[in-house]
Amino acid sequence: MLEGTRTAFRELALADDVLTSVVVTADAGYHTEANVQYLYETQVDGYVADTLFRRRDPRFATAGRHKPAQVDEPARRFRPADFHFDPAAQTRGSGCTGVAITIGRMAIAR
Repeated sequence: MLEGTRTAFRELALADDVLTSVVVTADAGYHTEANVQYLYETQVDGYVADTLFRRRDPRFATAGRHKPAQVDEPARRFRPADFHFDPAAQTRGSGCTGVAITIGRMAIAR
């Protein structure tokens, strides 16, 4: 991805090497040994969120006490009977007034 950015800036004559004059940030999904090694070897000023940071940092040792307890109440779950198909609108909605839920393809992000 960074090489593509570097190439695009060169082709547009905006910068010879844009990565030498910017700070690059990325979320934890990009934290791999290969990506960190790339930043180091190419001397890019980059910051990638570390997925294991909170497990190692003693300041987060008691963080779990701030999370609400999981409540497994069957009454709070949706059931198939809670949804109704509207053939005219091609949607499926809940039985609640003013709420319509369109069910289509779902993308799950890691």
